[in-house]
Amino acid sequence: MKNKLLKLKDNKFIQDWIIPFVIVGTICLILKSFVFYNINVPTPSMVPTVEIGNKMFTTYIYNFDNLKRGDIIVFNNDDASYEKENSDKEYLKRLIGLPNEEIRIEKDGTVYVDGIKLEEYYVKYQVDSNDIDPLRKIGTFKVPEDAYFFLGDNRANSGDARYWRDPYVYKNELISKVRFRFWPLSKFGKVE
Repeated sequence: MKNKLLKLKDNKFIQDWIIPFVIVGTICLILKSFVFYNINVPTPSMVPTVEIGNKMFTTYIYNFDNLKRGDIIVFNNDDASYEKENSDKEYLKRLIGLPNEEIRIEKDGTVYVDGIKLEEYYVKYQVDSNDIDPLRKIGTFKVPEDAYFFLGDNRANSGDARYWRDPYVYKNELISKVRFRFWPLSKFGKVE
């Protein structure tokens, strides 16, 4: 047994390549499982902030107290789509309403949080106030204590809380928070 250990110790290939590879692989697996989450964006609901095909680097959410209005969050929501075939997808939307807040959406798309108009520099494509979409909800939403309210930045083309049967996303459905974009390389960096 002692001779076998000496042979392993003397084997430079194992020391220089195999052991570091196993260590790095183990660290990457732990980080992927518990810290980082990768998402590819398939829809235009967040344009121009996030384009179709962008790849985002996100971190899992463990502390809900760190979430704030304006964060871009990845979540699951079985009830989030009014289209049955889309009901099992992950969503990427902007956090608008926190627990116990009152959100009011006007016909022209203006959003108020607890009576204060929300300044949304990230919304470039607002709804047309003459467009009466029977599926789009407007009015007041009271966010439950264990839930959040999400809208897409591309308000003219986003299947978000305004269209969902239940407009709220609950804590157990939240997955991760977007940290930065890594693809395309020309847009590499923090996403706001």
